[in-house]
Amino acid sequence: MIVKRGKRELRESTAVQTGKKMKRTLLCTYFMTLASVVLCFAMFLGTTLAWFSSEVTNSGNVIQVGTLKAMLYHVAKPAVVDAEGKEVTPATEVLLNDNIDHHVFDENYKWAPKKTQAQVLKVVNTGDLNFNYTLSLLLNSGATAPIENAVTPAEQLQLLLSSFELYVCAGNVAEDALFVEANRFGSMEGFLKTIQNEENHSTGLEMKELEVFKGTLVPNVTLADGAAVTNSVQYITVGIKMLDSTDISLMGQSFSINVKLSATQTTVE
Repeated sequence: MIVKRGKRELRESTAVQTGKKMKRTLLCTYFMTLASVVLCFAMFLGTTLAWFSSEVTNSGNVIQVGTLKAMLYHVAKPAVVDAEGKEVTPATEVLLNDNIDHHVFDENYKWAPKKTQAQVLKVVNTGDLNFNYTLSLLLNSGATAPIENAVTPAEQLQLLLSSFELYVCAGNVAEDALFVEANRFGSMEGFLKTIQNEENHSTGLEMKELEVFKGTLVPNVTLADGAAVTNSVQYITVGIKMLDSTDISLMGQSFSINVKLSATQTTVE
């Protein structure tokens, strides 16, 4: 069966086909244009980066953590100098860091009223960081035997410590120059702190450390010209004096102290 289309139908069919063809042509043109734009942009971007880029590499940078190290020495024997002040024999210095076999104050020294003993300490910064340091004395143990008429062990210790005074001075000074009022630190009774017990309204004593000297040191290095850096070493002279008013009941008594050095890195290098 043959179906004949009219002229109108033929015209509509031709128009539809033409429209579809144009639509395909437009889509194809659109995608080609878009692809061309993307390609051109990529080429332009690559060309731009090649023109304006710059790179510098500095390799092998080392991040080194600093070392804080404080050394404490006891100048056991001072240097011997001649009449012109020239050093004949160097000083004998004993390193105290972790040294439990050496004591700064002579334990065989027999104390009596008005007697004194002075010792020189040396603090050195052997690390590579600046630090603040504190030299302290701590009461290690109290009185060794009961004192006649002493009511309590605390009062016994208090009486014993009050009979000794501390003297502290910067530098390596002679003993006769140390024991003057300007260098007087105070009574060794300062090792004890009075505390109040609110529950039973009693009074007691608590041991504390005495911070006798503070300072700041820079690393101990040698400059290019061979000279040593200043402010890297500090000498400190510490002395103990037994008062002439010491009670006779203290004969035979003893106590011990520790010497402590603590150091902390400065907040600003």
